Amino acid sequence: MPKSKTSPRRARKLAQRRADNRRPSQPITYVEMLDRLRETLNARFYEEQGFAHLEILAANYSGPVTKGDLSNYFELQHFFIGMTVALCDAVRASTKMTMEQREDACAAVAYVVAATLLDLREDFRDVSGWMGPKVLKALRERWGIAKMRAAGIEEAGRSMDDRSLACYFGMDFVMTLLDMTGELAERGSGSVISVSTCKDQVVTAFTSYATANAALAGDRLVDLETVFEESAVSDEFRRDYPDWTPEPADGLNEVLLGYNALSDADAAFLEKLVADPYFLHDMRALYVREGSEEIPQGRREEIVMGYALRYGPRSTAAFAAGRDPTEAEMDLDAETINLFVMTTLLAASSAFVPGVDDDPKEGFEAEADRHVYRVAMAPKVEDAFKTWQAGRLAAGPAEETPEQPSEETPKEG
Repeated sequence: MPKSKTSPRRARKLAQRRADNRRPSQPITYVEMLDRLRETLNARFYEEQGFAHLEILAANYSGPVTKGDLSNYFELQHFFIGMTVALCDAVRASTKMTMEQREDACAAVAYVVAATLLDLREDFRDVSGWMGPKVLKALRERWGIAKMRAAGIEEAGRSMDDRSLACYFGMDFVMTLLDMTGELAERGSGSVISVSTCKDQVVTAFTSYATANAALAGDRLVDLETVFEESAVSDEFRRDYPDWTPEPADGLNEVLLGYNALSDADAAFLEKLVADPYFLHDMRALYVREGSEEIPQGRREEIVMGYALRYGPRSTAAFAAGRDPTEAEMDLDAETINLFVMTTLLAASSAFVPGVDDDPKEGFEAEADRHVYRVAMAPKVEDAFKTWQAGRLAAGPAEETPEQPSEETPKEG
């Protein structure tokens, strides 16, 4: 590594700043604490310690080793969720930590993100081979160049070495969440419907930058003002939900992150769909690709309901029991797809993805104007679909559905 990164001068600067910070000072507000934390982390990352010790930490580690497949979108998302939880724990107002401990905990998140991307961690092994040169190449194209362009140094993003790229990415993840928390604390967290879903948008964005699934890859930088506008509390919302109470700015409901709220059966259903290139083709054609905004909503609902009927856990359980699913069961299966569309899919880039966005190949009947696959349904599923189209589907609640995924459903990970 560069000698400038291991220079004793950098360590002395960190030690001096910490000595200065230990001097008695006046009590500060939560917003002031976050401002000071961001200031110290910037100094630590850019002027003091930096990331010079990543290799040293790896060499000195001798504990247990876990394994995972970070080419899997959902495992990668869980990684960023874990990093978000760790960071939010470190900056929570009620957390009994000194400023130095908060700083160390936040810095540790950036270190773990960078070390994971560089495939340097001795405590974790990515068995897929995605971490390392492959993910760094994708990060440079999706996040690095856009980030440097926004800073007015686009060429630096193209020529930056992989190690620096991963470190800047880890810093950006940490600072984005700190900036969001600080902004919400300053403007009042009651200005947004959910603090947790705002933070979930950061998880979704950073997962999209690093995912191996090109159909779900994103290249849009996080714009806090846009996030706050999309989640703004309106007068209509207050009328519809008079008992609503805002989360604190430092709050985080883990259930609202990613797909944590889904049952095991719904999670297995979603994983099966995301592994299906035809499903990804259709959803991108309906919601992401150029011209998708012109597609009638009714057409979108038909395609979504077709997938819900064919693969949804409630619908398939109903067919297996010898009956048609109720309207409520079909709607619940479709809601899982809609959740995927409104979060993960809408963060994806509209750029053409070979192997997914290609026109339908032979063997599939295509809608000539929309390039959407018309995958054949079993006769009983086709009959239920036509009944739903005609508005004659049986009403009634959803019956209890077993949580065990079907044999066709791939296991997680």
